[in-house]
Amino acid sequence: MENDEDKLSAEYFCSLHSKNPETAGDEFDAKVEQIYKALKDSSVERKEDIPYKPNGELTQIDIWGPENAQKVFIMIHGGYWLFGNRKKCLAVVGVAQSLGYTVVSIGYDYANKDHPLRQTIQEAIDGVQFALDRFENAKKVVIGGHSVGAHLAFQAITRIQDPRIRQILICYDIICYLLVCYFSSSAIAGSSAILARLL
Repeated sequence: MENDEDKLSAEYFCSLHSKNPETAGDEFDAKVEQIYKALKDSSVERKEDIPYKPNGELTQIDIWGPENAQKVFIMIHGGYWLFGNRKKCLAVVGVAQSLGYTVVSIGYDYANKDHPLRQTIQEAIDGVQFALDRFENAKKVVIGGHSVGAHLAFQAITRIQDPRIRQILICYDIICYLLVCYFSSSAIAGSSAILARLL
């Protein structure tokens, strides 16, 4: 018999709402890879793989837009502290840029027995601080993340004192999953309108 905790976990497991729960992760990965490839093939000004911590494997940022931007949206990827990367959280770039934001995606090393979670958290905070320092002339900064990235974004805004940080935008997995994988063009436009009001 299933207990209440198992029922609650099943209710909020993102693949429950997928057309095909067995392939939900693969579908998500394929779609975010398409988004990244489209951005890379576009005329969007970008700089990738900029290290903010020389000893880290994944401690890099990518910048999508001009570095003289007055508005910056810093995005931290999810992945249960164990997987994912900064190239898989770019669905916000188009909307953010249409609103005048440059997007910075933050990478961090995964938590494991040799790299404790507190170190992963500190790396994400260091990545946000690095981005803030790099965009010293920005007037408005929004920090966001999805899933674990939302946790790391919250950690950053509670520890970094910078008056330019005006908002935090956090996403729960199923919302991001549906936005990236299943929404029609009109639904994405509607979601873009909601994001536009938030930013």
